[in-house]
Formats: sequence, structure tokens, C-alpha cells
Amino acid sequence: MRARWVPMALLLAGCSSGAPPAAPAAPSPAASPAASPAPQVTRPADVAAAPRPAPTRRPPALPDALQLQFTVLVDGCLTRGWTLCHELGTHYLDATGTTLDVDLDPVLARTPALVTRLRSALSARHPDTGWLPWDFTGDTDAHFAFGHAWVRTVARPTAGGWLVRTFLDDTYDFDAGAAFGSFGRLVDEGRAAEFRVHGASSTRLRSVPDPGP
Repeated sequence: MRARWVPMALLLAGCSSGAPPAAPAAPSPAASPAASPAPQVTRPADVAAAPRPAPTRRPPALPDALQLQFTVLVDGCLTRGWTLCHELGTHYLDATGTTLDVDLDPVLARTPALVTRLRSALSARHPDTGWLPWDFTGDTDAHFAFGHAWVRTVARPTAGGWLVRTFLDDTYDFDAGAAFGSFGRLVDEGRAAEFRVHGASSTRLRSVPDPGP
């Protein structure tokens, strides 16, 4: 029997990437189509979305009630098979603040609405969607891992079609004043650290620019 689940909205409420990333220029076609590289993007240096640094002082030796509550919720993610939610929450508590890279392939496969949105902005005439806002919703791993994030698909012409790749940019944080914003106090006390999340899908060869899995 499935145990009664504690609401997880707090993880969504805290995960926000602030202002939209600055959109770099659309990629130029490779000089030699046969040697076209996999699509890449320059990650935005967005001050408004940058994680605030964790204090340099050592955190208290024993966890407090807020830290224990967050730990229970993160462990609950793993119980439900939500590996992204668990990985990001655990990384928040390790207080290193280092950027975390995630695989977008399973996210795209489980979020058809996102694929539809990216597909509507992508074409041979417009092979770069630019950074688009996206709210992951529903009772899903991505919903509790990212909440609101920025996504982008880039396509490059190559021999036999197009090389297509999708990217995600997010800051894992808890905004003061927002619902469950008290989890930001873990950063102030040196018990956790905000961090950037960089996501990327595998590169796919398509006959037309298409971000589908």
C-alpha cells in the first residue's frame, strides 16, 4: 500500500531561474556540412538568476528541524522514483554550490507538451528557438526538480539532415517571501547552497529540425 505522501510543492516553489537568460545569436551553418559539430549554446551569465554564495562559516554540527524536514522530502522523491528531484535536492544539501549537469533525454520523453512548444518555435528558417520560459507541471519528477526553467533547441544543417539538441538552464533556489521560502534559510546558515542546473539532450540527426525524443 502506498504511504500517504507529504505535499512536495515546496520544491517547485523554490526552484526559479529569475530573469530570462540573454539569447545568443542563432548558430551559423557549418562551413563543411559533413563536419558539422553537435549544437552547443553559450550559457547565459544572468546576474539576476545567479545563485547567491553560501556563507563561509561552518554549519552547526547537528541538523535542525528545517534541514531534517527537507531531507525527508528529498528522500521521498527517491521513494517515488523521482531521481532528478532527489539528485537536485541532495546537491542543495551538500552545500558545494557547484553547477549540476543533467540529461534532458528522459525529461523530453516524459514532457510531450514541452516538445510541442519547442517544435512550434523551430524550423529550417528559424533553427534556434532562443531561450524560452517553461513551467514543468503535474505530479512529475521534472515538476519538483525544476519548477520554472529556461529551455532552448538549436539545429544545425549537416549531411543528410539536421543535428538537433535541446538545452535547459535553471537556478535551484528558494525565494524569500515565496511559499516555502524558509528553505532558503538553509543557505544563510551554511547548511545548503544554491546552484545552477545545466541540462542538455543527446544530439539527434533529423530530416527536418525537430526536438522530439
